[in-house]
Amino acid sequence: MAFPGQPTPSTVTHNDRNPVSDGQSVKVTVLGPAVVNSDEFYLIDDFLGCAFESVTLDPGEQAELALNIAPAEYESNQTNPGLAYATGSLLYWDPVANIFTTDPVDNRLTGRVTVAKDANDVIWFILFPQGVDRVAEAHADSAAADVPGLVADYNGLLAKLRAAGILNV
Repeated sequence: MAFPGQPTPSTVTHNDRNPVSDGQSVKVTVLGPAVVNSDEFYLIDDFLGCAFESVTLDPGEQAELALNIAPAEYESNQTNPGLAYATGSLLYWDPVANIFTTDPVDNRLTGRVTVAKDANDVIWFILFPQGVDRVAEAHADSAAADVPGLVADYNGLLAKLRAAGILNV
């Protein structure tokens, strides 16, 4: 707070906008028909998180639900019994099967396995912050011998970054 005789000049600015949450959870809208179980992970409204409560909806119904999206360590049995989940593996969300997977194809990057899958198909993992799920297609190192070739390689990289949603047009 500024006061007379303050050695460093300052300006007091009052902010009438306060945070509405700590950013560790979000409210999403669930559309029926749907069954959401507490303590399971769901991708709803483009947020991947753990449901705080259970909801069962008939066709045409909708409900507001809170998802825990905190970047923290979780455990889950929403895995594919046929896959190995080694410690350190990148973890992806399969939106069709509603499970975690180690297969990146058509799936969303969500975290990293911290404890390998056990006999009960349970893993521990770190959930990445929301929005780090965008991964660009691989781009080969440039072998350009001249400036036009380098420009073409660079523009190809930019196109891949735009296609992945990492770089705006």
